[in-house]
Formats: sequence, structure tokens, C-alpha cells
Amino acid sequence: MHMHITCTGTPEWDSFISEYMQAWKERIINWLIQDHAKVHVVYYEDLLVDKLEEIIKILDFLNVEYLSADDVWTRVSDDFTEFKRSHVKRIGFQYYTLKQTYFIRAVIQDTKELVRREQKSLELDRYMQV
Repeated sequence: MHMHITCTGTPEWDSFISEYMQAWKERIINWLIQDHAKVHVVYYEDLLVDKLEEIIKILDFLNVEYLSADDVWTRVSDDFTEFKRSHVKRIGFQYYTLKQTYFIRAVIQDTKELVRREQKSLELDRYMQV
């Protein structure tokens, strides 16, 4: 049985989300553009969509060797269901209104595109230096 509670979306909460997401976006961009650091950004949403692909990207970024994608999947696919309590009631809490959810997703998508463009630019810069 699930109980769902929804946040009403007060102006204060809207303002907090807007300010937080802008700060998050600036932090990601600063890591990549200003610092030119070797950074691999992992998006939680991408992990939900394709955990294996994202973990392989992390391993490749860290130069960690692995035998195959099947080997990686074997190591990360165990979800430990035997340890979960199936009889516990869960209370679902919706932190964001639909409008807030769309805003957050748009900021994340915009940031991902900026990161991709910047990474391609950095790769080109490195190539031109050779």
C-alpha cells in the first residue's frame, strides 16, 4: 500500500528550486569550463535509464579494465531483493509539482547539452595542441 503526499508548490519552494538548480548548473559548468579539470559528470536520471552504460562510462573514464559488458553487468545487477522488507508500508512523497519537475528536467537537459558541447570543444583543443 502506498500513500502519496504532494507538495503544493509555494512561492518560497519555487524560488528555492530555481536558485538551487541555477547554482547546480553553474557548478557543473565551472568544473568543466573554468577549471578545465578532468571531470566525468554522472546524472542520476541516466543511471535510472541505463545503469550498465553509465557504469561502463565511469569505468572507462577512470581507465579501469573490465572483461566485458556482461562481466560488469554481473557485478552490478544484483539488487539484494532478499534483504528488502516487502511487508513495510511505504509513504510516497511528491516533492515537486509537475511544473517544478519539468523545470528541473529542462535545466538538467540544458546542462547536459552544454557539457557535451564543452567536452567536444576540449577534445578539439587537445587535438589542436598535438
